[in-house]
Amino acid sequence: MNRVIYSAQQVKVLLDNPNVIKCSSKSVTYHKEFKIGAVKEYYEQGMGPNTIFLNAGFDLNVFGRDKPKNCLKL
Repeated sequence: MNRVIYSAQQVKVLLDNPNVIKCSSKSVTYHKEFKIGAVKEYYEQGMGPNTIFLNAGFDLNVFGRDKPKNCLKL
């Protein structure tokens, strides 16, 4: 698995998202409500991972285009 290393600027952008509790150069921690909602949208409604994260206000150019799919893997 490729690990993403976020720059200080990327961390700041991610922390500005209301769905993020904390973020470092190596990890992002999401609010529980976002995680539950994302899983429901993905598994129950069939919504794509990138669409879920875009709708939640994440910039995939900062976040990484493969990150949403990796976050929703079982």
